[in-house]
Amino acid sequence: MINPDLIIILQRENECEYLIKRFKAISNHHIIVMKPSEEVRNKSPAERREYRERSLQAYFFNSKLKKLNLKGFYLLDIPLFSGNPLSEKEKNYLSQKIDQELLWAESQGEEIHLVALDSIKNFVEKPPKNDIGRRLLFAYTPSEFEDILVGLYNRAGECYSLGIVRKIDFATEQVEIEVAEDKEEPVGIKFSRCRINQNGSVYFLPRRNLIKGWL
Repeated sequence: MINPDLIIILQRENECEYLIKRFKAISNHHIIVMKPSEEVRNKSPAERREYRERSLQAYFFNSKLKKLNLKGFYLLDIPLFSGNPLSEKEKNYLSQKIDQELLWAESQGEEIHLVALDSIKNFVEKPPKNDIGRRLLFAYTPSEFEDILVGLYNRAGECYSLGIVRKIDFATEQVEIEVAEDKEEPVGIKFSRCRINQNGSVYFLPRRNLIKGWL
C-alpha cells in the first residue's frame, strides 16, 4: 500500500518465508533478510507496562488542560454524540423508567444511548411498546469516558497530539482534555480503549457488550 523502495525482513529461522515469497511475487522491490540481534530479549508484561507508563509520563510532562466544545468536532470510536438528542419529554420518561436522572440521552436509529450517574439496572428484557417506541438501550456512566487516551486531529487529517479526557460536561457538551502538544486547534478527536489514571498508571479497557436491554 505504501509502495516501499526497500523491504527489510527480520527472521530467526524460516518463519517469514511465506512473506518473502509473497513480496517477491507481487513486487520488484529490493528485499533484505536479516537475523535479529543476539542482544534482543523478550520483555515481561511488567517491564513493558513500566516502559509504557514512563514514556507516557514523559510525553505529558508539560501538558496543558484544554476545554473544547464537542459540538464542533468530528468524533471517532465513541458511542455518543452521533445521534439526535432526545426531547425533555422523552428524557423524563426514561428517567422515571430507570429511577434516576439522565445526564445525556440520544437516539441512533432503533437504539437509545444514554448516560446516568450510576449503572442502570431497571430495564426489561423483552421489548415492550411505549410512547417512544421499541428501542434498544445502551447505557453508560460518566466514568467510562474519563481518563481516556485520545488522538487530536487537525484539518489535514493528521493526528498531531495525544490527549487525556479528564471530564465531560454532558449538559454543555464541553470536554476537558489534558493535551500534550497544544500547537494546533483540533477539529477531530479519536477515542481509544487506553485509560491513563491521574497517578500515571495505564489500563486497557476490555471490550464489552454494551447492550443492557429494552426500554
